[in-house]
Amino acid sequence: MANKEKLEQLREHIKKLIMLTEEISERDIYPVSFFSQAYDITNTIQEELRQTEIAQIELFEKQMKEHQAQILSIVPQQEKPERLENPEEQEKEEMLAESGEHMQESLLQAPPDEIPLNPVKGEVLEPFPQTPLQQEKDTPAIIPPLTSPIPLVPPKKKEPVGETNRIDLKKVITLNDRFLFCRELFSNDENLMNQTITDLNKEISFETSMDYIKRHFDWNVEDDHVSDFITCLKKSFVN
Repeated sequence: MANKEKLEQLREHIKKLIMLTEEISERDIYPVSFFSQAYDITNTIQEELRQTEIAQIELFEKQMKEHQAQILSIVPQQEKPERLENPEEQEKEEMLAESGEHMQESLLQAPPDEIPLNPVKGEVLEPFPQTPLQQEKDTPAIIPPLTSPIPLVPPKKKEPVGETNRIDLKKVITLNDRFLFCRELFSNDENLMNQTITDLNKEISFETSMDYIKRHFDWNVEDDHVSDFITCLKKSFVN
């Protein structure tokens, strides 16, 4: 009943908050009192929610305890085993149980080469046969000797006959020389200059590079720019 009353109070405060907001819904500027009243109502709603939650938890715990008590009252308690009427027979039973447990422990702890005797009949007990897993554990493992692997030496790459180490001609020619060569030797045709440098990089010797120049260009060897270009070409070949 108390929970229903708290829930009804919660509903009343929520209604007050709704009515308060509806009163100022048509206004552009809200009064200061609206905020203070709204804060008070909101705090009250939060407190009532917290109290309702605590009451629900207590009620749930109470119902769980009552349910457990009902289950325990229905299920009968486990009856204890009756002792033998004769004390001597009870003592014999306990001694036999203890001797049986002791015999099992001794059989488990005894080494395989020892043959235990039966404490009751005096007979020789056969040792437990070893399982394949135990035999594998008892047999010493043969570890092969460690040998250092022979390092594999990759075969040397054969260089083509007559091929010479080269430096990219583009790296030898400076930026200023590129402008001069493009203007004076290639008639401002940058594509022609780049293609010529690419073709000269493919030549295997300085002599074949000069043959390429003679076949494609009619340059005056005594010209300063031609001489500078040939000098850069020589530097691209590494002896």
